[in-house]
Amino acid sequence: MRYTHFILMALSLLLLMDCRKKGPTKSDRIKASLNAGWDEFENGNMEAALEEFLEAYVEDSSRAQSQVAVAWARLLIPGIDPATVIAVIDSNATDDQDWRNDAWCALAVAHLILNQYPQADSVALLVLTADAAYVFAHRPSVDWQDLLLIRGQALFFMAQYTSAWQVMGPLLTDPPYASIDPADPNTWVIWDVDRYKTYNIFAEIVAKVISALVEDHRL
Repeated sequence: MRYTHFILMALSLLLLMDCRKKGPTKSDRIKASLNAGWDEFENGNMEAALEEFLEAYVEDSSRAQSQVAVAWARLLIPGIDPATVIAVIDSNATDDQDWRNDAWCALAVAHLILNQYPQADSVALLVLTADAAYVFAHRPSVDWQDLLLIRGQALFFMAQYTSAWQVMGPLLTDPPYASIDPADPNTWVIWDVDRYKTYNIFAEIVAKVISALVEDHRL
């Protein structure tokens, strides 16, 4: 009887091990959650995307892909504290520069929202230094232009108005901004609603232009 019982237990153990072998591995589960999440993300379903991303993050919070995914979904859901974006990212989680750029870009946005201007500027600069033509693959509307604008806003709020203007230079090559020279007050003229308006303080015209660019480059 004991011998029969031992054989039954052994067979049960073998069956259990066989079932486990056939089931999805941890890596497979993470990959499936991330793929499903990015599908939802790219379709604009941020809440559903975050649910999928969090499943991958719970499986392994050290993976850069999971960190970036959770961070970006949180960034694009209204009302979520941007500090949770910063908390989830470890910029040293990977040697892959593309993932680092995506992580840094998310950090730059979060720091700017939190009024942490030196950090926003420095992290945005990291991305642009690594890839001057940066584009976030899962949301191509987020690109190098947004990073320039982040830098411009950060420098503006640090009262570095000329530097802000110079950083945003590639965004200012067309009228009505191309003719403005920070060193020449005679050029501080811009269209305002129904007429051209002359500004006497350069910071005011920088603020006006930033406001217009933000409308054009909303994430």
